[in-house]
Amino acid sequence: MPIRDFSTVYDDHVWQIYGFFAYRLGARADAEDLTQQTFERALKAWGRYDPSRASVSTWLLVIARNLISVRIARPASGHWRSPTASMRRLSPRRTGPT
Repeated sequence: MPIRDFSTVYDDHVWQIYGFFAYRLGARADAEDLTQQTFERALKAWGRYDPSRASVSTWLLVIARNLISVRIARPASGHWRSPTASMRRLSPRRTGPT
């Protein structure tokens, strides 16, 4: 398969990627932001894309999945909180020896 022009890739897949985010996040602005970030990352990595390893659609969805994982781990506040820290915050405090 010859290397496709990136603008064609964008036109062919932008709504698929946007739908991926919109379905999972439910917030239009977040879906738009992450769609943009997906294509920014894809454009930067376009020279490394190998069609023998994955279709363009699969490659873009992997980038999208990685971005949504980061967004879930680090909410809009930008501060990531480890699960252990969250558990400590929710655990009752001990005031004396047990």
